Amino acid sequence: MNAILPPTATNRIVIRGFEPEDAASICVLFQRHTPYQRDAAFWLWLNRLVPARPSIIAVAEVNGAIAGHYAILPTELRRPDGRTVLAGHGVHAFVSPEHRSAVSIFQISAHAYRLAESAGLAFVYGFPNANYRLVQEKLERWRSVSLFKAWTKPAGARSPGEARLAAADLADDVQLHAAVVLWEQADQVSSTIRVAGTARWWQTRYLQHPQRPYQLHWLMAGGERRGLVVSKLFTAEGETRAHIVDHVLDEGLKPTDLLTAFEDAFCGQVARFVHWPVDAAFTAALVEGGYQPDGFVTWFGLRALGGAKLDPKLLEASAWRLPMGFSDAF
Repeated sequence: MNAILPPTATNRIVIRGFEPEDAASICVLFQRHTPYQRDAAFWLWLNRLVPARPSIIAVAEVNGAIAGHYAILPTELRRPDGRTVLAGHGVHAFVSPEHRSAVSIFQISAHAYRLAESAGLAFVYGFPNANYRLVQEKLERWRSVSLFKAWTKPAGARSPGEARLAAADLADDVQLHAAVVLWEQADQVSSTIRVAGTARWWQTRYLQHPQRPYQLHWLMAGGERRGLVVSKLFTAEGETRAHIVDHVLDEGLKPTDLLTAFEDAFCGQVARFVHWPVDAAFTAALVEGGYQPDGFVTWFGLRALGGAKLDPKLLEASAWRLPMGFSDAF
C-alpha cells in the first residue's frame, strides 16, 4: 500500500512503491540530473535482467512527478556451506535537487525496506558513497563489513609471463562451451559468499549490458583457455586506467598469472592499473605484484530486514568475494 506523507504548504508528496508507468519518469530523472546514460535499455537491464527477481523500487512523487528513487535488486547469494540466501543490492538512491528540502532519501529507502521484507529478502547490501553511507549507518542501522581502498600500480614496461590474454568471442560455440566449463567450476568453489549461478550472472551482468562497457578476454596458458576475464578502461584525473572487473580461473592458475598477463596486455594502453582486493588470494597477488592500497575508498555494508539479526559471518570482510562487478558502479 502506498504511504502518503503529510503535504507541505506547497507540495503534495507521496512515497510509494513502483508502478509500471514510472520507468520512463525514473529514466528522465536520472538523465536530467546525472551524467550517465540511463535510458530505457539500461533500466530494463538493471531492473529486470540482472536481478534474480524484478527489482523492488520505492519512489517519491511530488505534485504527480517522480522526484526521488531507491531500488533494491534481489540477488541470490551462495554461502560457503552451499546454502543460498535471497538478499538485495541497494542502488540509485536519489532525490531531485529542487525537492531535497521537502523529501528525504531516508523516507524513500524506509519504504523500499518494507517492500523488500514483504518480498522475503533477508538483508540488503550496498556500496554507498560517503554522504549516503552516513545516513545508512546513523539512521538506517546499516552495519559496516569493510572500508577499503582500491589497489593501484603505474603501468610499466612489458613483462611477459607464461600466461597471456586473448580476445574472447562467446558467439563462437567452442568458446562458449569453454566458458560454461569455467563458470560451472566456479560454482563448485564454496570458500566465500558470492553470487549464485556464475553462468547466469556473467550473461546478464556483463554480456547483456546495453552500453557494452566491457572487454572479455581468455587467459591462455599452455595454449589452452584457462581463465576468463572482464576488463574495463576508464579515464580519471587525466589518465587512462584499467580494471579487472571480474574473473574465473581454472584450477592450477593463480591470480599472479592473471595480473602479470593483464599488465602485459594493457601496459601500452593505460597509465595505471586499479583493482579491488577481491579475496585473500587476489589480495596476496596484488601485494606480490607491487600494488599499493592507495586508490579510491569503498564502503561495503549490510542492513538486516524485519528486525532480524545478521549472521556474524556476514560481517566478516574475508567471508566475501568482492569483484568490482558485484557493485553497480563499474
